[in-house]
Amino acid sequence: MTFIPTRCDEQAIEKAVKHRKLNCFVTETFPLALNQAVAAEKRSLKPFPVLIKDCFAVKHVPLTCSDMFIENALLKMLFNYIVLYTATDVKRLVMAG
Repeated sequence: MTFIPTRCDEQAIEKAVKHRKLNCFVTETFPLALNQAVAAEKRSLKPFPVLIKDCFAVKHVPLTCSDMFIENALLKMLFNYIVLYTATDVKRLVMAG
């Protein structure tokens, strides 16, 4: 059986969509995940799906720290905050596959 990274990601996405009612994801970035899997394959890596918590910066993705669930408007400091950089720990994870 051949390992196909993009198929592995597609299966993970299918499961995430199937179980949306569990609210596991604040922001879904499925196209980004598939693009990263393809890029990793081109670098001869065997990527695997991971979840990046919403308190770690990912370029062009909302950084919420789950504050969207806080009802007090004064505490919603990160409302609509889109990050302009990717955190080093996230970069390293992506580069590792």
